[in-house]
Amino acid sequence: DQRAARWWLRAARQGHKSSQARLVALLRNARVRTRDQGLVQWWLEFTLNAARRGYPWAEHQFAAMCHEGFGAVRNDQRAVRWWLRAARHGHESARTQLLKLLRCGEVQARDHGLESWWYEQEVRCLR
Repeated sequence: DQRAARWWLRAARQGHKSSQARLVALLRNARVRTRDQGLVQWWLEFTLNAARRGYPWAEHQFAAMCHEGFGAVRNDQRAVRWWLRAARHGHESARTQLLKLLRCGEVQARDHGLESWWYEQEVRCLR
């Protein structure tokens, strides 16, 4: 997988869609170690670009990267913004992650302007 990833990265950087898809699948399933800075940088840029285009899976993935400090410094505020965006686009895992962070107190709703969203989600759970 590691050798294939290097070749797919070369093709992906040139815009080869099939190689991009294969790399995404490998990286999302953690089947390739991401110590290779070139691969890490490509993954961050690819995911951020897809997130900016409104793909909920990418919004959720980029939020997780921000939260974990993958390839950059951990930034929970940025992670919350991307998870909220993904949740609003119907990504259930993003919604669940945000609710988990809010309920355990790791994120304060007031600090991120999430009060009304959180209230809506709690009401939804009661139905």
